[in-house]
Amino acid sequence: MHNSAASQLLAPTIPVEFVFDALQACPARGADVTQLLTQAGLAHVQPPTPGNRVSVVDYSRLLRLIIQRLDDSFLGFLDRPVPQKTFAVFATQLVACDNAAQAITQLNRFYKLFSDQFHLEVLEHTEHTVIRLHFRQTQSFDYRFIHQSLLIVVLRLIHWLIGEVIQPEAVHFSFAKNHLHPHLHYLFGGPLHYASSYNELHFARGVLQVPCATTQAQVEVMVRDSQRMMLINHRPAPFTHAVRKLLLLHCQREWLSAEQVANELNLSPNLLWRKLKREETRFQDIRDALKRDLSLSLLSNEQLTLSDIAARVGFAEASSFHKAFSKWTGFAPSNYRRGKPGPLQGTAE
Repeated sequence: MHNSAASQLLAPTIPVEFVFDALQACPARGADVTQLLTQAGLAHVQPPTPGNRVSVVDYSRLLRLIIQRLDDSFLGFLDRPVPQKTFAVFATQLVACDNAAQAITQLNRFYKLFSDQFHLEVLEHTEHTVIRLHFRQTQSFDYRFIHQSLLIVVLRLIHWLIGEVIQPEAVHFSFAKNHLHPHLHYLFGGPLHYASSYNELHFARGVLQVPCATTQAQVEVMVRDSQRMMLINHRPAPFTHAVRKLLLLHCQREWLSAEQVANELNLSPNLLWRKLKREETRFQDIRDALKRDLSLSLLSNEQLTLSDIAARVGFAEASSFHKAFSKWTGFAPSNYRRGKPGPLQGTAE
């Protein structure tokens, strides 16, 4: 496995539905969806096939292309475009903020210069703080993408300002629960609630008042890494990451067992199990997710038979691989391959 391909597999892939959620506003803004997907190296995902997934690299490239094509950092979801460089300008103002509460106030003031369609409201309750997103929808397309994206931006901004990853006590979405729940849970952490009256982040009381001291140099680093910061989970899950990395490093020779991984990490199997449970996952879940992502990539190689792929992802029998793949994606591997979903393309950027 090439280093670039391996590096992409270190992070979980993204469900293809996120690609088309991001493109929701493009037709109304005069942008050609097919052309954008082709330029992003994602022509193979059209028409969308449930169960298909794309790499973080390709998804990030598509977001950049949409922003550039529309000259709109909100990807066309607002009635008026917000120029590409506005987030960088806003970020420089964070230097004057003493805490996250002041940063949210400044965010409202700054973006009101461009649009009155959304704002954030901070509600202080006895034991917790709520950040509520108010968003006025004026078009017929689905706004789910921008709702969850704005909440992610706020969550990551709070993490960055206070220098600590804080898991929300709860996250509320106005849209209904669907099969994308696992990836949303990966991004947000904490209990997720759907079909709520508002889109909200709930924190322990006092989080927004934690003092922060931001320098211009730190702002420049944050702006440079801002897009990737929104796509990758930054919760402290070192053992989840370590397990996935070890499995990936060894999978061409063998698929390590939980006991072997625990030994590599100088832990007992029971201690590894407890640490993964604390990170809200299991060894089997991590291994299955990696096998799924690797299978999706290998299926694009027509020179590999299903038996070859089954062996590479640790199945002695093609029938066992068939059953597992169908469970992961909802498709038989042969049907998935005939649909011509493409490889997880792109190189780490």
